[in-house]
Amino acid sequence: MLVTTLSCALPGRIAGIAAVEVGYDFVACPQGPPTPTLVFHGLNDKVAPIAGNSVFVPVADVMAAVAKRNGCIAGPQTAAHGSTATTLSWTGCAVPTVLYELKSHGHAWPGHVLPISEYTLESAIASGSGTVGSGLTPKQMAENVLLSNTQVDASQVIRDFFTAVAS
Repeated sequence: MLVTTLSCALPGRIAGIAAVEVGYDFVACPQGPPTPTLVFHGLNDKVAPIAGNSVFVPVADVMAAVAKRNGCIAGPQTAAHGSTATTLSWTGCAVPTVLYELKSHGHAWPGHVLPISEYTLESAIASGSGTVGSGLTPKQMAENVLLSNTQVDASQVIRDFFTAVAS
């Protein structure tokens, strides 16, 4: 993720990280400064599966690296966020370290379904290479991108997270 790379390359210049659908290697910068981190990941993401695959690191490994970098001594503590999400918050950290695991959610922005039909999206994807991310067909990719948990609004949660961190 670009923001993680920047937080390593520009220590102290990145005030916080908010990421949707992680799976890239946070482990690449274990000695970076503690950075408030908020992550959202769909349990039904077929592009970057929560358990990882040959391309993406398991989210549990990503969050373990983040927790270590952020000086967390325990965690995570879990809490239900409505009936469609679980919040995992690490404790004893130098800075907030939080993961939202989203039920009924694919590779999409939480809280907002794309205003496009599955057919139109599938056609747009098909006009590219024919298969995308993790070998998905254009139809499978379109279905996964349109599967969005609307109970958690990532935009609002991110805004609240950064407001709290800045206080």
